[in-house]
Amino acid sequence: RRARSAVGWADACVRACRCVPASEPASQSANMAAAFQLPPASRRQIFRSMMKDKTYAKLLQRQVEEVVGALLGQESAVRYKEETRLLVELCYEALARNGRRQTVGQEDCDLLPCVLGGARGHAGAAPPSRARLSLLVLFRAGLPLCRGRVARVVKQAEQACFLFFFVNGVFPQLAHRLTGVTFCSYDDIAKGKPSEPHYRVLGLLMVAGGLWRKVFGSGAGEGEADAAEGQGEG
Repeated sequence: RRARSAVGWADACVRACRCVPASEPASQSANMAAAFQLPPASRRQIFRSMMKDKTYAKLLQRQVEEVVGALLGQESAVRYKEETRLLVELCYEALARNGRRQTVGQEDCDLLPCVLGGARGHAGAAPPSRARLSLLVLFRAGLPLCRGRVARVVKQAEQACFLFFFVNGVFPQLAHRLTGVTFCSYDDIAKGKPSEPHYRVLGLLMVAGGLWRKVFGSGAGEGEADAAEGQGEG
């Protein structure tokens, strides 16, 4: 699988990378050669890669928790479970990337992280810088640690990003939207079906359902709360 992915990546780069004259400076040539013209990744690919990465990270977290429990005891393992999750997420996201800056799940699904080229979109996409990827890792690991009112806002923003991801297929998580990191695909199958209308319809239905609950569900929730308060007073 990895050999096929590497061959596909090399072939796509040869066909998609821009040609740079040899007279240009080496640094400028390297930057322009890093830009590529690949089709946008499908929603199915992105979602599958996220599920794969989540599964791999959970397996790693389970192993680390067993080590912590063996060294410090099960009580300490439970007490520091959130800190262990954060450490595992940082290590997985930062250390499990290959030379093309892919996670294991992204490599399995033939995805390349990229930054859109402004108005040109995926046509002018380029690899994200290390600083941008570092911010992505920090946001993905740190946003779940928010508490109180901030946590509520973050949760609502995450849900909104996920719903609109099904509509436009660009940013699957809040961290991706904040850093501008999305995905291209070097899978030949992705070139033939970039629109995915069924996912867009599903996304629009979910957005409509969320708006319905927001407008009409809040009143019902307040009524239930008032009724419960009245029963408590009675």
